[in-house]
Amino acid sequence: MKKPVMFDPVTTKKNVFLVCISFASYEWIPYAAGCIISYARQNKFVDDNYNFMEPEYRSKSLDFDDFHDRLSKADVLGLTNWVWNQNYNDRIAKLYKEYRPDGIVVYGGVNVPEEKDVGIEYAKERPYVDIFFAGPGEDNFTNFLVNYPQQGIEGHHGSFTHSSYQAVVNRMEYKKVDIPFPYLDGIFDNIIQNSKGELSALFETNRGCPYNCAFCDWGGMTRSKLQIANVQKVKDTISFIMGHKKINKIEIADANFGIVPVDIEYMQHLIDENAKRDSNIYLTMGGFAKNGSPYTEKIMQMMHSSFDAYHGRKYIKLSFQSHDKDVLEAVNRGNLNNDKLIPMMKRFQEQGVEVDAEMIIGMPGDNSEKWLQTIQKNMDLRINHQKSFTLYVVPNTPMASKEYRDKFKMKTKKVLVPYDLDHTNSQFYHDSRKTGPVYTKCDFTDQSDYQTIEYLYECYSFDSQELMKIYDIWFWFNTLYNAKIARDWMLADPRSAKEQFNDFLDRTESGKMPFFKEQLEEYRDAVWNIIGKPEPVTKVTNLFHVNFMLKFVFRGNEVINIYDNQEIAMKELQQVYPNLNFNHFGKVENKLRLYYVAAEVTQ
Repeated sequence: MKKPVMFDPVTTKKNVFLVCISFASYEWIPYAAGCIISYARQNKFVDDNYNFMEPEYRSKSLDFDDFHDRLSKADVLGLTNWVWNQNYNDRIAKLYKEYRPDGIVVYGGVNVPEEKDVGIEYAKERPYVDIFFAGPGEDNFTNFLVNYPQQGIEGHHGSFTHSSYQAVVNRMEYKKVDIPFPYLDGIFDNIIQNSKGELSALFETNRGCPYNCAFCDWGGMTRSKLQIANVQKVKDTISFIMGHKKINKIEIADANFGIVPVDIEYMQHLIDENAKRDSNIYLTMGGFAKNGSPYTEKIMQMMHSSFDAYHGRKYIKLSFQSHDKDVLEAVNRGNLNNDKLIPMMKRFQEQGVEVDAEMIIGMPGDNSEKWLQTIQKNMDLRINHQKSFTLYVVPNTPMASKEYRDKFKMKTKKVLVPYDLDHTNSQFYHDSRKTGPVYTKCDFTDQSDYQTIEYLYECYSFDSQELMKIYDIWFWFNTLYNAKIARDWMLADPRSAKEQFNDFLDRTESGKMPFFKEQLEEYRDAVWNIIGKPEPVTKVTNLFHVNFMLKFVFRGNEVINIYDNQEIAMKELQQVYPNLNFNHFGKVENKLRLYYVAAEVTQ
């Protein structure tokens, strides 16, 4: 029997309030905060002396009176920091200090720097924070709650420069802890019961990653160790989540689901529990096993046979990132062999399952020639869709270190994205295209009004102009191949990807294809002003650029403009692909989805 969780009782215990807000998806249950609570309450001293208040997860928490009430009652405030919520958390922390000047603010999460020099600067910018913890949080935070009543927090306040910094560094060393199970401990019962909308739930079957990719904090944060969770408790967690109708989405938050044989048991249990529901739950994965696990294919087959397809598409995604050996070695993926995935990929294709390839644009070692070769490889493999992400530098990754930056001659910029524009929907954006540009009200004086993303615009293998060439190629491929506007004709063309692209670009730039020239120029302007322009800080001020970079993954209005101007666009493209037709456009059911779903225009 699980121990009941009592939130906000009348008590002499110190109140601890944990905040874990996601701006990526607003309805996620605060799993990270729940794990800390679950783990900490196993310590008798903590359980006897602290009351954990109900954790916060709502992205507009500052709009709710109950949130402010909990802030004012908290003796300790802990915030989990990511790139997307860092500035919002800073605003919460400053507000908390107004309510409780005597209260303690603790920062954790992947955005807290591990490097001492970077950590000192991070702390100096936040004098309203009392202590910072880098690395896995359960043990760090529990030790803090045990020790600070006796030792106080002298020396911790706002800086890593005091004697306490060494203690934080020591606790950074990865310590194996039993993975908590907050759902089974009742941590989220009130949240689920009181929710007025649909919720999404995360859980882990293992923790860590055996790889150490330069752009990812997953392997580095856990020191590349893999820890397996208690099997029965994982199954009980699945049953708990599946048994709640308010939870309509579930994600397995493993970096490499399918890496161990027990994962097949978990998938079967998910299927069995899903069959008991009135409606299918939407199942996603943090990541599948990346290096040819013998269990991955079976798991993918089971998943496709039993769960609803994403946007009606049954597909698998393979995280190649690049097909160039030098690029993969530069980002510490030399030990991952993409070729191991190809036989499995072809078997899925034979079964009618679409295969998507995940790539990253603009990694160290890449250039326009290599990017074209990567696209050629994907075309040869008959990839259905190549989803490409713009590289940005994440704190506490190998790429974020000074050593790595110096080795690969990296130049980066901070891009500031206002929240007021980020929180608009596609209908509002579509309407704004008719009424005129929409600009932010943010003046960028208050960090809590925007998020900050660090982009790479130059390194040893490309400068900003070469990066623009890479994005020209992406415009051509993403518009014509991914959106299926010309995919069949591109695959049937005997010319190479390079020859096809050069033909398209020559005709566009020479004015022979004025409609596509207009689309390309709008695209280039967005890429240059967001990421290409060499400057230390870029402030994004208009809605088009915000949607371009965050919601549409560096896609502009080109696909929906083609849809609205089919006769003109088709005649121009027939200069490059003479037999092309647009008969497949008649299958588009919702034009607004053309902004988001690159494979919507089916053939």
